[in-house]
Amino acid sequence: MAETGATPQRSRQAPMTDEIAAANKSLVRRFYKEVYIDWNMTLVDEVVSPQFISHDWPEGGPTGPQAFRDYYSAIRSAVPDARYEVDDLIAEGDRVVDLRHTSCCAD
Repeated sequence: MAETGATPQRSRQAPMTDEIAAANKSLVRRFYKEVYIDWNMTLVDEVVSPQFISHDWPEGGPTGPQAFRDYYSAIRSAVPDARYEVDDLIAEGDRVVDLRHTSCCAD
């Protein structure tokens, strides 16, 4: 392949910084607390994308914030004292991974 001398286009996205990674982790912690502990589903509309797809649910299932709310509302109905607490997060670039969390409920 011949070289054209053109330089590759640079991404127009701002580079990820430690501050952005920390802010992303903070948002995930807030999400866990408000949604999975306090069961405040209002935050779901604010942060869950309309294109949200759960990789835990059957393929081709419902998507988006409403599907998320419906799924976790069913969980809460079945196990009203269920709680999910973040134990460890990893952030790199624009991704945050819940490395370890605790799920619990009363007997």
